[in-house]
Amino acid sequence: SPNGLSSIAHCLSPRPSSGFTLVELLVVIGIIALLAAILLPAMNAAFTKAEKSQAQVEVRSIAAAIQAYNNEYGKMPALANNQHGVGDITYETDKSQQVIEILQAVNTNLNPRKIAFLDAPQGSSTNFVDPWSEGGDGQYVIVLDNNYDNQVSYKTKSTRGVTIVYSAGPKRSDPEDDIYSF
Repeated sequence: SPNGLSSIAHCLSPRPSSGFTLVELLVVIGIIALLAAILLPAMNAAFTKAEKSQAQVEVRSIAAAIQAYNNEYGKMPALANNQHGVGDITYETDKSQQVIEILQAVNTNLNPRKIAFLDAPQGSSTNFVDPWSEGGDGQYVIVLDNNYDNQVSYKTKSTRGVTIVYSAGPKRSDPEDDIYSF
């Protein structure tokens, strides 16, 4: 019967599909993977640049706070066990954090007027953390002109002024990306 053949032909004919084929899905996944491979290096470079900018802002803020402390008290924020006028002093790790606490008026023995020369970075209580320090939780290096000759040196860099604040940068062994406060 003609109606019987048409119903069999209708069952055997391809129906329009409402979903995606496996090939279409694989093509889309491949395109997404290709775009991710292109964008990842650019995103990493952007994050590194942002970290470098943040570190530059922090080392300059610490240096400005040291200058303000020197202007206010007429001396460097050197720790109590260091004699003033003896020579330049380099503070690293927990010692540089102690200098920062003086500048933030956390340590009021060496900041008796309780002046906060330095505010904590956003999202932090008191720490200024060098993002490239070993272990990721170390402090910036702080060099103070403790002999008051208006000359400070660290590694191969030297400048006129009262302080150098330093970070080794993202490539710790490459001096080209070091970050200084001057």
